[in-house]
Amino acid sequence: MAASGIEKSTLEGAVKKKAGGKIHLDNFEGFLKRISKANPAGQYDRAEIDAIPCYVGWIFSRILANGDISPCCRGVNMPMGNILEQSFRSIWESVKYRDFRCRAKYLKKSAPFFTMIGCYEFCDNLMHNRQVHKRISGLKTGQRRHLEKLSR
Repeated sequence: MAASGIEKSTLEGAVKKKAGGKIHLDNFEGFLKRISKANPAGQYDRAEIDAIPCYVGWIFSRILANGDISPCCRGVNMPMGNILEQSFRSIWESVKYRDFRCRAKYLKKSAPFFTMIGCYEFCDNLMHNRQVHKRISGLKTGQRRHLEKLSR
C-alpha cells in the first residue's frame, strides 16, 4: 500500500494515463516510500543517506543561471566557483571541490558543514548514490583501492 491506502499500481496507472502512457517514472518507488510515511521534519531518507557514502561530488555538478557551480542538486547555497570567472575544469579540480567530496564521502550529513545543503530534508541525488555505491561495492578490493587513489 502506498500513501493513504492507494495501491502503487493504481497511482502509477493514473499518472501514466494522464500523460497518455508516454511517461517514465524515475525512482517511483522512492516517491511512494516518501509519501507513505508521516514525517513532520521531512527527513524521510535520513538513515539511508547516512548508511552509504555520498559520491555526488564525483558524478554531478549543477551550473546555475548566474554561473555558480553547485556540487549537488541541493547545494545551491554552497557554490564551488563561478563559470563566468573560472574554467569548469579549474573549479572541478579545486581544493574547495576536493574538500566537499571528502566531507560528503566520510561525514554524516548532520555535520554543520551540510546545514546549508539540507541533505536530510530531501536528497535529490540519493538514487544516484545508491547506484554508484552498488557498483563500487561490487568491485574487487584491488579495483576499489585503485579507484580510491584516483579520487584523491
